[in-house]
Amino acid sequence: MTWTKIKPKDMENSDTWKPEANDTLEGEYTGVEQVGPNESNLYSLETEEGKIKVWGSTVLDGRFEEVKVGDRIKIEYLGKKKGQNNSYHDYDLWIDKD
Repeated sequence: MTWTKIKPKDMENSDTWKPEANDTLEGEYTGVEQVGPNESNLYSLETEEGKIKVWGSTVLDGRFEEVKVGDRIKIEYLGKKKGQNNSYHDYDLWIDKD
């Protein structure tokens, strides 16, 4: 028997960012879609390497409230941090104002 993993259709032609601590990603924000039964946010950026998708999180979703489609942004993954009750993924997000 041979198993073949089935990917969601919206992920077939794009890459998803899988950062490690202090990794950054820069590009033009092109939109967001809600994916799956929990309607998780999946953000899209057009970068020099092509279209990259970024999974939302509580922290990142809050940062993206300030971002508009067409904005040039930079995301920095700060790593996993310890919160009061559990750990979380922390990010910084910048908008290019020029």
